[in-house]
Order: sequence, then structure tokens, then C-alpha cells
Amino acid sequence: MRMIRSFRELASKTGEKAGKKSPPIAGIVWPNTDRCYEALARATGDGLVRPLIIGPAGEVQEIAKKFGFDFEAADDLENAIRQAVNAARLKRLDFIYIDAIDAKDIVDNLKKPESGFTCEGRVFSHIGLLQVSRYPKIMFVTDGVVSHSPDVAGMMDIIENAASLVTLLGAERPIVALLAAVEKINPAMPVTVQEADIARMSGREQLKKMVIEGPLSFDVAVNERIARLKGMADSKAAGKADVFVGPSMETANGIYKAMVMYAGAEGAGIIYGGRVPVLTSYMVDTADNIYNSLMLGAYLAAR
Repeated sequence: MRMIRSFRELASKTGEKAGKKSPPIAGIVWPNTDRCYEALARATGDGLVRPLIIGPAGEVQEIAKKFGFDFEAADDLENAIRQAVNAARLKRLDFIYIDAIDAKDIVDNLKKPESGFTCEGRVFSHIGLLQVSRYPKIMFVTDGVVSHSPDVAGMMDIIENAASLVTLLGAERPIVALLAAVEKINPAMPVTVQEADIARMSGREQLKKMVIEGPLSFDVAVNERIARLKGMADSKAAGKADVFVGPSMETANGIYKAMVMYAGAEGAGIIYGGRVPVLTSYMVDTADNIYNSLMLGAYLAAR
């Protein structure tokens, strides 16, 4: 399978799969923006999803009725998330979409053992997908929502989740850039030591299915010319990286939002690694970006 390198290619592949079976059922938790309904209407019209709105009775119920969406009442956000996760556990939903809600509300509820969302031996993490004209393929930026300041074990979980998603989109051997402010190991900057340790592990059995380099500054990770100027002409990641791992939540979160707001990037978001994919959006995302997230959910459901 050729790697999917753009949202247009993802749309084509998803459309091919969508035509062969009924649309996946998407649990839409507590929708609260017009852009969400705009994206849902478009995705439904394109045959990509069948939405089940889970939210408060009243206005949201009336909007769902207007669009012809299925509806299930929930008393509050926590119950809405619980109902969506339970429906996924019972295989009534193929994926979940949560619309621009505070990340802590999402994560805290998904992490509860009683939710049944987590799978044994796995963790979940957030991955933001970005496409800009100056980069040759979709960028997978992680983790801007779930993990604050991961240790080595936590970062390896994040890497494996992102690499797994990239592989599902066709990459044979994902290339991972571990981001820091500098490329050199500096004990005064512990993350550089941590990332260098992980990069050295990449030849071992558990990580050999991917290429990992770090520490790398963002400019080196996205640009071969900058890498050469900094004496890193032999870098395997520079200008070719699929996955960009931030040293902290703030880094990954900031990269995604800056790229969408000021670089005009197309985007999508997913919390990956749980019982079903949980698609997400930030407040900065457009209706087109929400559509991209729903499309990603439909693609994964079809697989």
C-alpha cells in the first residue's frame, strides 16, 4: 500500500472503502459549535459517517432532528462521555468524536478504570495531523493533549502509538523526530539526554520497525538544508520525518495550533490507543479540519 501523504489522498482512500459497506457509526459527544454540525452534515452527505449525537435534550436534540441525525440524551458531559464509551464497548459505535471540549474533561473520563476504554497493555495518546504546502506529507505531531511531560517509558508509548497510526496510513517504516531546542546532548537540558537514549534504542527489537532520531530542533526536523548547515547532512529524519514528538504537551499543542492559525495548515486530531479511536478538535480548528478528523475515523473504522 502506498503511503497516504495528504488529506486529499485520505479522502480518496476513505471514499473507496465507504462505498463497499454501510457508513460507520460515530458517537458525537456534546457538540457545541456550528462548525461541528457543518462538518457532520458534509461527512454524512458524503456517506462517510452515520452520526449518533449524545448531548443535552432541548436545543441540541432539535438540531440533531433538523439534520436527521440519531440522538441520545445525556444529563451532562461526563455522562455523555460515559455513554459513548459504553456504546463503543458494546460495538454500537465505531468511533467517537468530541467537539472542542476541555482536554482534561476528556482525558480524566477516558482514564477511569470503570470506563472500560483502556485496553490491557496499551496507553492512549493524542496525535495531531497537519498538512502544509511546504512539507511533502502529513505531519503527525504528538502528544498535545494526554501526556504532560512523559518519561522515557511514556515517550516510547507515545512513539509507538503514532508510528502505529502512520503505518495504518501506509508507511512501511515511519520516521520519528524527537524534538528539543538543540541537537546536542546537554545535561542541563534533561530532555536531550532522554531523547538520545530513546534514539539509541531504535535498533532494538521493540523499535526497529521505525527510524528514530533525536534530539532534533524543529527546523532541522523539517528541512534538509538547515540540517546540512548545522552539520547534520547524514540525518535520516531531516525533511522526511513522519512523526514529531514534543518533549512536553505544551510543545506539541503549540506546534499544532500555530500551524493551523498562522500557517494555514489543514488539520485533524485523534486520541489513539483506546478501545476505539476518539477524534478531537481544538477551538482553532475549522469545519474542514473537523471533517478531516471524521474522515480519519471513517478510514480507521473501515480497516
